[in-house]
Amino acid sequence: MAKCPKCNGSGSVLSHLNLYDANKVGAGMGMHRCDRCAGQGVVHGTSGAGGGQELGNGLMAVIAALFLHPVFSFVGFWLICFGLLLSIAPVLGLSTTGLNDLPNWYGFSAMAIPIVLAVLLRKIIPTMMKWIFYIACVGITLAFVGGIIWGIIERTTSS
Repeated sequence: MAKCPKCNGSGSVLSHLNLYDANKVGAGMGMHRCDRCAGQGVVHGTSGAGGGQELGNGLMAVIAALFLHPVFSFVGFWLICFGLLLSIAPVLGLSTTGLNDLPNWYGFSAMAIPIVLAVLLRKIIPTMMKWIFYIACVGITLAFVGGIIWGIIERTTSS
């Protein structure tokens, strides 16, 4: 049998797990489980800090797919346009209590307009979404660096 990479070969890998047992495998163990490490696995392969990192990596993959994937970029475009249209509704005076009392025609329009735009702009949306993603990444990085610089300036001027 193969040696377990998690316990440096102290235990042997149990293979041929059914789907129920495979979900109880610890993070990084794949579709197998070591007889020594068997009690350390957690449901869905998330354990401790590694589980949060796996969640973050999965979330980043979803966000990147909504911007960079040729097909999913249309879904990302629709979500951005829909969100923008909903956010300007109170500014236009269509709602006095936020998004709770929007007229039905506006909700339908906010869903339909991005779909029509996606069909009309189908050739440029994947490229446009890539540029929006890159610009957003640069903007977030600049905001982060600016916040650090601002914090340093605040500390030096207050002392």
